[in-house]
Amino acid sequence: MSREIMLPRTIEWVDGRVRFINQLKLPDELEYVETSSPSRIAEAISRMEIRGAPAIGVAAAMALALAAVNSESGGELDAVRRAAEMLLSTRPTAYNLHGAVSRVLRRAEKALSTGEDIAGAVVEEALEIAREDEEANRRIGELGERLIEDGATVLTICNAGSLATSYYGTATAPMYMAYEKGKRFEVIVLETRPYLQGARLTAWELRRCGIKVTIAPDNHMGILIQKKLVDIVFTGADRVTVSGHVANKVGT
Repeated sequence: MSREIMLPRTIEWVDGRVRFINQLKLPDELEYVETSSPSRIAEAISRMEIRGAPAIGVAAAMALALAAVNSESGGELDAVRRAAEMLLSTRPTAYNLHGAVSRVLRRAEKALSTGEDIAGAVVEEALEIAREDEEANRRIGELGERLIEDGATVLTICNAGSLATSYYGTATAPMYMAYEKGKRFEVIVLETRPYLQGARLTAWELRRCGIKVTIAPDNHMGILIQKKLVDIVFTGADRVTVSGHVANKVGT
């Protein structure tokens, strides 16, 4: 029996403004913030109201779109450049942020050289970055779902979930695809100290879809695996090297 997942959008473009979930309020309150200010988005990234590398990249792209849309005619490129400098200072280690900012800047500069509407081009590029992220996450889910057997217990750490991306998440995408296909499984989420992204965020979003979740202390992961209480582990990857090694949250 197939099922449909229903997840709130972490960040989206709505009528020329950006709406995002304030993740600091979760799990107690689902608060949406709507803004037309690039500096408000930069603040949200710095304060971790918006977090997760893909979501940060999308947020930065949309902040640049706001800068272009709300600038004076003829000053769009300068406005985008100023906003880019501000955004790059928020999370220096966030690769997606740098990638998104560089990509949108190139698009704005190309629009200027070809006589295109800069604001329109920047908005289009920001929305494409969000679309590509969601599409990639769904593909991850379609591939990873095959590894989750009916009746399995899945272990994950931190939040590489829908809240960290445009939609679906990365590590959680296989779980959502398995849920859509009607598979029966449960997830053990490690709490992820000190910020508790697992307990506060991953458990919250999985439960919203009706997936059975158990929260476990981080130091239980060894005994869970030793006692064969886990069938498969999905985690995010903050870095992937050319040799195939990965690095992620402490504890992974």
